[in-house]
Amino acid sequence: GRPLTPASPESGPQQRDAQAVSVWHSLDVGATMVHAGFPIGRYTLVELIGSGAFGEVWRARDEELPREVAVKIVQIRADAPEARSRFEQERDVLSQLRHRSVATVFGGGVAPDGRPYFAMELVRGAPITAFCDRERLDIRERLEVFIEVCDGVQHAHDNNIAHRDLKPDNVLVEFDGAGKPRPVVIDFGLAKLLGGLKRVNQHQTGMLQMVGTPEYMSPEQADPYAVGVDNSTDVYSLGVMLYEVLTGVGAGGGEGKRGRERGGGGARDQTAEEGTAPRAGD
Repeated sequence: GRPLTPASPESGPQQRDAQAVSVWHSLDVGATMVHAGFPIGRYTLVELIGSGAFGEVWRARDEELPREVAVKIVQIRADAPEARSRFEQERDVLSQLRHRSVATVFGGGVAPDGRPYFAMELVRGAPITAFCDRERLDIRERLEVFIEVCDGVQHAHDNNIAHRDLKPDNVLVEFDGAGKPRPVVIDFGLAKLLGGLKRVNQHQTGMLQMVGTPEYMSPEQADPYAVGVDNSTDVYSLGVMLYEVLTGVGAGGGEGKRGRERGGGGARDQTAEEGTAPRAGD
């Protein structure tokens, strides 16, 4: 969980497109605050998409290939040898995932001030709950979209990668070239990476910090002292999210993401005026 600065339904297209990626805190690279036009590795930052607890995400231009990407700069240092090694290992594993419903990680590195960044597919979609409501999908259509989400998660699990923070904000849905809904899971492996970097840096803070979103988190993952959290935690989160996709309320009896934003209501009661909140894939 993290405090967001979401685009409202009344905001313009550029601001709404911004949510297609995950959102983070502002960052200094060396002594210079990053800004539009700032180069990071082979990428040039174009527009800040959003910011939150762990860093920030930018729409960026790839200077070696004709494409735009999402650059996520993480607000946790990785300049210690162990931390840098952990980041590079996770980056290499994530970049091997290739699935229609998983955001592609193109690469990444460590900024001059020691903070890691990822370059990944820019997904101009809305969270799955908002998309289903905006497009007024019926139950069968919602299940068809969600099956694709499960396929993407299974692909990652087959490659021994758990997500650990599955929730509507991390499952974005856009229309593909054929006009068919395409759900994309973003931020695969990021929770594990952040947790690992926090443990590496723990001696500096003396604090254990939980990484994830409590409403969608399995009981074992919610325990900061638990060990051996495996792929089953994603299965639990998928179940919680499916309940919300189909009913519009949280599985724990709360209002869920849509209810908090608009005062509740079932899935079929939502209207197309729900704002798209593209964040990009993370």
